[in-house]
Amino acid sequence: MAPVRGLLVDRMSTGTIACLSVTYFVALVVLVIGAALSPERYDRRELDTVPVRVANENANVDYAGVKLGGLAPTNQFLALRGVLSRPRLTFVNAGPMLLKQRVEYDQVYTFSVSHSDYNTGAVTVLQNLSHVAHVRCAAGSAECDMGVLAFLPSVSFDSLVLDLNLEKPLQPWVDAIGNPNVQLLPQVNASFTAVMIADKYSRFEMGWR
Repeated sequence: MAPVRGLLVDRMSTGTIACLSVTYFVALVVLVIGAALSPERYDRRELDTVPVRVANENANVDYAGVKLGGLAPTNQFLALRGVLSRPRLTFVNAGPMLLKQRVEYDQVYTFSVSHSDYNTGAVTVLQNLSHVAHVRCAAGSAECDMGVLAFLPSVSFDSLVLDLNLEKPLQPWVDAIGNPNVQLLPQVNASFTAVMIADKYSRFEMGWR
C-alpha cells in the first residue's frame, strides 16, 4: 500500500501546486486590469493669477483672493505649489535674466487661507503664516520652482481663498546683476498649482477595496 499512498500524495501535491499557480495568475491578471482601468491618482489645478506690476524693485507683491473651488473630502489633502518666472530687462525683446545660469535663492512669503467647513459651514482662517521658500531656477529654464508653499493634510471644505504676499521678489535678481544701471522690468509673474488626490481615484480605490 505504501507505493499507492505515495502516488496519491504526489498527485495531491501536483494538484495543489497547479491550483496555487492558477490562483496567482488570476490575481496577477486582476491587478494588471485594475491598474490599467484606474483613473489618474492626482488632480492638478492651475489657480488663476495675472502678472503683477510693481512700483520698484524693492516692492512686495500681493496675490489676494485667489480662489479654488470644486473640492471634496475625497481629495484627501491639498498641496499648493508655486512657480516664479525669471524677470526681464526693461529694453525691448530682452530675454529672461541670467537664463543660462542656475540660480537659487530664498524667498520670504506670507500666506493666509480661508475656507468653509464642508459639513458645518464654519469658516476657518489660517492667517499671516510666514515661511521661506528655497527657489530653484534650472539653467536654461525661464521658470523657477518655489516648491510646496502650503499643505493642508485634509480637505473638509468645498472651496478656499488664498492670499499670498511675496517679500521683495525682484531683489535677489538685482543683487545677482550687481549693476545699478541695469534696470529690471517692474513686473512679477507667478503661477500656483493645487495638487490633491483625484476624486475619481478615491472613489475607485474605495470600490476596489
